[in-house]
Amino acid sequence: MLGSVYDCGPCPYQANKQFHAFVPEEDLSAHYRELMDHGFRRNGDMIYMTHCPNCQDCKATRVAVDQFSMRKDQKRCWKKNQDLSVTNRDPCFDDEHQTLFQQYELAIHQNENAELHHLLQNCNQACKEVQARDQAGHLIAVTIIDIFEDAVSSVYCYYHPDHKLRSLGTFMALQEIEYCQSQQKEWLYLGFYVANCQKLAYKARFRPIQLLENQLWTDFTDDKLTAE
Repeated sequence: MLGSVYDCGPCPYQANKQFHAFVPEEDLSAHYRELMDHGFRRNGDMIYMTHCPNCQDCKATRVAVDQFSMRKDQKRCWKKNQDLSVTNRDPCFDDEHQTLFQQYELAIHQNENAELHHLLQNCNQACKEVQARDQAGHLIAVTIIDIFEDAVSSVYCYYHPDHKLRSLGTFMALQEIEYCQSQQKEWLYLGFYVANCQKLAYKARFRPIQLLENQLWTDFTDDKLTAE
């Protein structure tokens, strides 16, 4: 496969490292579902895989939806957010979404120049938005998902940083699983997991979860919670 490797700036998961991405030369959007099982992800209209020098810490993940069962902490998270109104719709770009996205990016990733429209650029892939609103009608969380015949891929989740007690990242991932179950999907692809990265630690709690290692899907076990 021909393509180019790009230096995308500081790694969002590891301190003092640069994030590099391999981007195929040809348009492979028609093969995106197959490429997901080789570690590829989508960011806007770009399909890429990590290609960082001397680092292979990013592991693609997927959850076996029909085997998933909530843990006690996930049940508590689900229960305390039952006052929210959750709906599925086509992805939206308006001032309300842009404001929430910028609030999230600044607070969580210290990104002062975040633009939502870059994220919503599509590679002709069917996608949906799952959104959550409080009782006053305020938008407080959004997750963008790609839809396939047998699977759903979590593209990006953003939420209001002032609602930390709600654990909205976990809640929206649970909403993604509920969507998969309602649509009889086999897999939820949850993006990358990096051992010892606190931002991604919540993914290890969605069992059974698999990691892509050496191009093979392997069951996640507790000994993988820390770097080897």
